[in-house]
Amino acid sequence: MTKPGPRLVPLLAGTGCGALVAVLIATIGASGAAPDPSVAQDQSQSVALASPAPAAGPLPGTAFQPAPQTQPAPQVQPAPALPLIPAPPPPPRPKPPDSPQASGQVGAVLALTNAQRARAGCKPLRMDSRLNKAAQRHSADMASAGYFSHDAPGGGNYETREIAAGYSADKTGGENIARGQKDAKTVMRDWMGSPPHRKNILNCRFTTIGVGYVADGHYWTQNFGY
Repeated sequence: MTKPGPRLVPLLAGTGCGALVAVLIATIGASGAAPDPSVAQDQSQSVALASPAPAAGPLPGTAFQPAPQTQPAPQVQPAPALPLIPAPPPPPRPKPPDSPQASGQVGAVLALTNAQRARAGCKPLRMDSRLNKAAQRHSADMASAGYFSHDAPGGGNYETREIAAGYSADKTGGENIARGQKDAKTVMRDWMGSPPHRKNILNCRFTTIGVGYVADGHYWTQNFGY
């Protein structure tokens, strides 16, 4: 019979991570002889090769270059806010002419005049200090000079009197005069009964009025303006 040959038994060695390192082949004789010392030496060398590989490092003769670090992007500083410049104040509105408070017979004429205008659908008249001055001057002049007319003996009429008192030349309106009526109610009745005087009182385009009155002789004057 044939002598059995030597058996080949695979031996495995590895690291704790389960890596396969080497295959050792041991020869076992049929007579049970001790293993060959050379084989054991090879086995110990194979196990040594299974230790973890050293960490990677720089090659001999070369300097270790660290990876370049990325510089952070510079922060953009916001521009300083500009100071708010306040808007210039609006120009002052022109001051309207004085509107004197009418009282007595002068106030009664104003109230009765505006009442008649309201019935006719006209806006009320506003008393103007310049027209008041022109009307009072004319009543005083008629009383002192003893005449009764729209035209003064020394020249001038209602337009020149209104302008002389400071009223605008392009806004002069008209004039009513009366003499002898003792109160506002009576003079207004007479003016409303006279077509030319009534027309002035109910002229809806007029916006201002001045009233003059002198008790001595009862001289009345109305001056109108646009």
